[in-house]
Amino acid sequence: MVEITNKEELEAWLKEQPRAVSVAIAARAALRVLPLAADYVAGDPKDRAAALVLPLFRAIAVARLAGTWPSRATAVEEAADSAYAAADSAARSAATAARSAATAAAYSARSAARSAATAAADSAYAAAYSAARSAATAVWAQINHDVTAITGDRTPERLMRQALWTGGTPEDVRSAWESLKATLLARDQDWPVWTAWYDDILRGADASKRRRLIEELELKRVLIGDADWKQGPAHVNALIAALEAEYRVPVPEPGQDDVPPEDRNAGRFRETGYRIDADALAGHDAVATDPIAQDLHAEAVRFARALLDIAGQLRPGANTPHNLLGIATLLAEATGDTVDTARPGLLIPRAAALQTTLDADDMRQADPEFEGPPLSADQRAALTNANNAYKTWINTDPFLAGMDGARLGKAARPVDPQQVNIIVSLAVEQDAATPAAQDMVHEAEKAGSDSQYYKATALNFVRRGLKIAVNTIKVIRHPVRAGFRVSVSVARWLMKNEEEILSFLEGIPDLRDTAKRIIELLKELPLDKL
Repeated sequence: MVEITNKEELEAWLKEQPRAVSVAIAARAALRVLPLAADYVAGDPKDRAAALVLPLFRAIAVARLAGTWPSRATAVEEAADSAYAAADSAARSAATAARSAATAAAYSARSAARSAATAAADSAYAAAYSAARSAATAVWAQINHDVTAITGDRTPERLMRQALWTGGTPEDVRSAWESLKATLLARDQDWPVWTAWYDDILRGADASKRRRLIEELELKRVLIGDADWKQGPAHVNALIAALEAEYRVPVPEPGQDDVPPEDRNAGRFRETGYRIDADALAGHDAVATDPIAQDLHAEAVRFARALLDIAGQLRPGANTPHNLLGIATLLAEATGDTVDTARPGLLIPRAAALQTTLDADDMRQADPEFEGPPLSADQRAALTNANNAYKTWINTDPFLAGMDGARLGKAARPVDPQQVNIIVSLAVEQDAATPAAQDMVHEAEKAGSDSQYYKATALNFVRRGLKIAVNTIKVIRHPVRAGFRVSVSVARWLMKNEEEILSFLEGIPDLRDTAKRIIELLKELPLDKL
């Protein structure tokens, strides 16, 4: 294992490595000591935030980009030279730790432009020098960790995605960062474009609480012209904030924290050929992994088939008011032959129809003239047995029990079925959604317009359309993102139904604002040319 303790050893090792390794090592070294400029900046926030911190962020941003996406290194060489010059100038006027932190940043930028190994070693040396004696030891320990990772199975790109410190950020660095962050945010100059950026880097690109790492956004950040950078934080940070707004269009997914717990088991949707499609097996794994639920499902299947046989013997006309054949057919379809083919998203409202039919028959038994004749004893027994089987299965399995509770959640409020049907039906007509998606919403409607299950299912349908629209915006604006396909039909559907969709989202301000923003962005796209 390689063990490095000083600048000379690091430079010698880096000269044997690809250029991308030098850039990654330099960037991570400079990033680790960036917060140590805190005390110096706090002495004169107005001038030093502009004179030191902005050039420091700029220089490290170039190195971070070139380290994370080495193929972009050539495209940012000119920007790297300018960033190096600005950070080097800032370092000359700074003091003590701040000067060394800025020097580390400057050399990290230089490693992205030329003399990679030497500049990276200088960056690491300056980073260690900027820290107190104990922290300097920690800096070299982290550099050795990076070197070990590179000599193992980590590529430079993968290393750049790792948390900045192994074992957590040292207390003195963490404290300095919180101090520097507070100083910057008090300036009211769009500094969150950098403070949130640095927080993401501390946590690592794969951490659950960080924002998505977007290559095109980071490229445009560092390619902002030198003339703009020279106008100071208020100007350049506003430009970056505009880029953030363009690239970070939030679309909450069903199941996130902004969705009430009783909503999360409602009907879900997925993309099929970049149309909205029913996710009929949503929650399927929760059902399939419970042996008791499997046994109860087998019992429910037997009763569903028995009920279907009896319903098939009904005489058309005389027994039509009961609609038992239709209920039995739909229930058997939702139940499936095995747990693997069951459709939980459609099961709950169909199983609920059993109880409704029994309730109606109670009235017929008491009054034979009420909407036709009552069920026979055999029919009534089959219906009761099937109802009991489904209740037992649904109440035993946690997932299905949650879905059942979602039908009438505590946040329930009436939903206009006509409004929802317009939105969904037009999506199907315009090939923005599959008929199966429409069927899922219609099945949820059977639970009642005041059902939270119905409301949440319709909401999930709209959410999925917004998600597809965001991907469409990205691929049209930034063709380099070839991983996405364009769904013009979804975009046109959202724009055509803007009024209905925003009205439907009236009680969810954050999602309504997001939807409005997405539709505005869609209107700016050249969809007619596609």
